[in-house]
Amino acid sequence: MNDFFNKYLSRVSLRLRLTLWYVLLFGIISLFLGFYLHMQLQNTMLKLIDLSLKVAATQASANLDFDNENGKIVFQKREDQYSDSQYVRQTGSALRIFSINGKLMDGLGKYKNLPAWDYSKKGFFTEIAKDEFWRVYNTPVSGEGGKIIYWIQSVQSMDFMSKTVEEMTGSIIIGLFLALLLAGIGGHIIVNNAFKPIIKVTETAEKINVSDLSLRINYRGTASEIKKLVANFNKMLGRLKNSFVKERRFTSDASHELRTPLTVLKGQIGVTLGKPRSVKEYRETLLNLQEQVDRLIRLTNDLLFLARADQNLLKQGYEQFDIGRLIENIIDDFTPMIRDKHITLKKQLLEHAVIEGNRGQIVRLFLNLLDNALKYTEPGGEIGISMKYDRPYICVAVCNTGKKIPDENISHIFDRFYRVMPDRSRETGGSGLGLAIVREIVNTHNGRIEVKSDPGNVITFVTYLPNAKS
Repeated sequence: MNDFFNKYLSRVSLRLRLTLWYVLLFGIISLFLGFYLHMQLQNTMLKLIDLSLKVAATQASANLDFDNENGKIVFQKREDQYSDSQYVRQTGSALRIFSINGKLMDGLGKYKNLPAWDYSKKGFFTEIAKDEFWRVYNTPVSGEGGKIIYWIQSVQSMDFMSKTVEEMTGSIIIGLFLALLLAGIGGHIIVNNAFKPIIKVTETAEKINVSDLSLRINYRGTASEIKKLVANFNKMLGRLKNSFVKERRFTSDASHELRTPLTVLKGQIGVTLGKPRSVKEYRETLLNLQEQVDRLIRLTNDLLFLARADQNLLKQGYEQFDIGRLIENIIDDFTPMIRDKHITLKKQLLEHAVIEGNRGQIVRLFLNLLDNALKYTEPGGEIGISMKYDRPYICVAVCNTGKKIPDENISHIFDRFYRVMPDRSRETGGSGLGLAIVREIVNTHNGRIEVKSDPGNVITFVTYLPNAKS
């Protein structure tokens, strides 16, 4: 049923759909309002009946005749307009008086035709007799010492209340139907006038597709809400376009990076199998294959790390630790390679500089930065690592001498698979993912990273990580 309704709505115009939804919403509200009014009316009528029963019982208890020839307690038989008999005839109710033993002592109205309901059940309750609902009220009358000496029971039919509620409910339904009809007409007018700009924007948006995200919506209306909607929609299109461009480039670069080692593997295996080889030749081939497999493993690990970063799965295993001591240990691991290239290392680290984060990820961050600095520093060059407090951050700067990075490349240097010098990157075994991983780790730790390339051929990566003691 729901599918049929949606299929039908898809065939009508947008403005008619909006009108139908408006009428449907108003109809649901009207339905609940009608139900609420019906219940309120019913409750009000019931309270009026209860009040009349209570008044009748109270008045009757004050006008009992204790001195009569039969020696029983009976209702006074007066015929003035304030008497119990007159009240009973006007309201169609009945009054009965019971002894504490349950004996019916006297009554007013059509009490003889009613069943003997429980007289000792204090308060209000509803009973059924002859397919008709009756409202019953029992109240005890106490004598000296607070002892109950008899019970008064007042009864009234609820037929009048039911008829009154039905008549008034019918009037309410007719009124709500007319209101719903007016709401439909008014809603159609409102939709045509107020939502016409949205319909225009929608029609324009339908022309935009995935293959061409360069189109934008031009709106020159006066409604500020529509202008804001159009502006946000255009911004969203821009973000989508950038995402698609990055996704295509990422897929292309990933395919290229995977194809190169796979092609090498296939080629070397084919050449090796072309004719019998010596043990030495097989060993050399296996070593070459191992190198390519290691490259594939590094690449897939990097891709897996970035995929987890995209899914916000990196924020785990956080702890507080001394980042200065951690960087000192990383420097010790790099010292032999730095010496082999005859590079000067200068360091200025802080003591007791504590951050909160994933220790393994922070190690990977500075391993990538130092590895990057080592790769692109010429023999005889210089690498520097310094730390300082920059409230509320701990600032770590990794700099090295090398070729200046062009200004047009600075904004893309953290993009995935991006290389300032592609050929040289391939020679050093780089895949263009190291700095992308660095940025993801910094972002995960609520920090930021900046890169500067000075005219004096000094490239500096400045990392800001939140100080745990701030």
